[in-house]
Amino acid sequence: MSAVCHQHHRLLLRWRCALLAGAMLLLAVAAAQAATATFTVVDQHGVPLEQAVITLASPAIAAEKPAAVTHLMDQAGKRFVPDVIAINKGDSIRFPNSDDIRHHVYSFSVPLTFELPLYSGEPENPVRFREAGTVVVGCNIHDRMKGYIYIVDGARHAVTVKGMATFADLPAETLTLTIYHPQAASDPALTVQIKAGELANLRPYQIELKTNAEPNTAAMSELEKKFQLLRHGAHQDMHHQ
Repeated sequence: MSAVCHQHHRLLLRWRCALLAGAMLLLAVAAAQAATATFTVVDQHGVPLEQAVITLASPAIAAEKPAAVTHLMDQAGKRFVPDVIAINKGDSIRFPNSDDIRHHVYSFSVPLTFELPLYSGEPENPVRFREAGTVVVGCNIHDRMKGYIYIVDGARHAVTVKGMATFADLPAETLTLTIYHPQAASDPALTVQIKAGELANLRPYQIELKTNAEPNTAAMSELEKKFQLLRHGAHQDMHHQ
């Protein structure tokens, strides 16, 4: 083999080694910039808390622009299923009625006041939620039916299962963690800051949340008070007939 061939072979090996080193460096940088964290939410008795909504916010997450999605909140067994859901601002929800009785869905919450008058099956159009916040939905016919919709703006979100929720590909920057729960004493229930270097030590990160025996019910709006009075009057008229 000539000296020219030897030199060409050495150059090719150096190029391959440099390319491999560059790829490994990119992988290392990506691993350093993205992290996975698991959070466990427990109540004041140490019991894992179901249906806690966890959100994580940061500048990088706020820059994400997820496409709008249509979700499902069914009505079955005189319950909303699921009765706790987290969605992005701009998402929509379908409210089918899988019961063999009719329901009348409504909400007086500030982010969106709406109603779906007495119906079976499924309304023609889903309901779109254009403002962030908490929306509580009920049924005008069945008072015990309650559903909780948490509309999130510019944050990742998850609902706990067996008290746990996992987030992947988190950016290496300070995160704002917020928790919501129907039985929490306040809305939101808790907000904490997690510094970038702390993510690697979360295995998992456990959070204690004080809850009430019953879901938290905020003071009724003037519109809701009027609605309740009208409904109460209608019930009395029916009894007098």
